[in-house]
Amino acid sequence: MLAYSGGLDTSVLIKYLQEKYNAQVITVTVDVGQGEDLKAAEEKAKKLGVLKHFSIDAKDEFAKDYIFPAIKANALYEGKYPISTSLSRPLIAAKMVEIAEKEGATALAHGCTGRGNDQVRFDITLGSLAPDRKIIAPVREWGMTREEEIAYAKTKGIPVFGPKKHWWKAEDDKLLGLRPDAQVAMLLGVSEGTVRHRRNQLRISLPARLWKVTPPKPWPAEEIAMLGKATDAQLARRLGRSVTSVKTRRLRLGIASSRHRWTPEQDALLAKFPDQTLARRLGCSVKAIQARREGLGIPAPTPE
Repeated sequence: MLAYSGGLDTSVLIKYLQEKYNAQVITVTVDVGQGEDLKAAEEKAKKLGVLKHFSIDAKDEFAKDYIFPAIKANALYEGKYPISTSLSRPLIAAKMVEIAEKEGATALAHGCTGRGNDQVRFDITLGSLAPDRKIIAPVREWGMTREEEIAYAKTKGIPVFGPKKHWWKAEDDKLLGLRPDAQVAMLLGVSEGTVRHRRNQLRISLPARLWKVTPPKPWPAEEIAMLGKATDAQLARRLGRSVTSVKTRRLRLGIASSRHRWTPEQDALLAKFPDQTLARRLGCSVKAIQARREGLGIPAPTPE
């Protein structure tokens, strides 16, 4: 089972696996919105003699289960910039395993090089989901240069566009989210027009700046000692922190939450203010207000 993109590396891999391992190759291309021609990739794979080819539309799944959670988590790579193309690798690997199990494939192959982190993402996901299947990554083993790959492809009848065309790798695509076109062009040795075309193809916006994450304020011992002695909302207001940070720290330390301690003066406020206003004023939850109101039989005030 080979993760196939239709590019030079994975096209060469088909012939390489057929010759070195005498393998019947099944290819799968997963559409996560990259804008590539999946039909052309399928036709190319079949011309190269694969046993079967699968094209999977995983755009909705990628958006729902990967992109949205990453946005909610403010997922930044090394705390600097949003995770982009690498986010799709675990999903692609999972789809590989699904097809491999249905088709009875005994090994899983990908075209990652040995210089980037994509190889780790594929290897870890494949190894965890299919520990009984062998993982093959020939590109990081064979040591061929780009020119040697093109020469090999020509001898095997693999269609190529010539050495002047830039063959985009995952590591190259990541640069589009990090640097302006001029810098990417200089780093890759291509024209700015080529970079702009790739950027438009993948719909990756120009980076306005490097994203930064402000490290959380450290918790001094005297503040930790206050946990559990007041409600999270009250303590957050006193310390100038968010309620979430207070609750998270309290749960990590295994400290039970403190219930709001009602006074007669506060009970008298139940008839004067609505739940939301009173919750903000007393630093407790709306549910706590409603429970106290119900317990004392005091109805919520009618808005004027």
